[in-house]
Amino acid sequence: MTVKDKIFKAIQEMPQDVTFDELMERLNLLYKVEQGHQAVTTGETILSEEVKQKLQEGAIKRAKRDLELTQE
Repeated sequence: MTVKDKIFKAIQEMPQDVTFDELMERLNLLYKVEQGHQAVTTGETILSEEVKQKLQEGAIKRAKRDLELTQE
């Protein structure tokens, strides 16, 4: 299904009294889903464990920096 087809389908599925904001929100969602699908297909994703590790490393660095600032 082409992008154009997906857009037409999304519009057809919306109620008759849809607002521009609602339509744009729906199209933005479809765009984000498509970006995610492409990222998975091309291997541009990381495992949740890697994300957790990076968050923990960042938290440790911030905590060390904060501790250094309080000791000055």
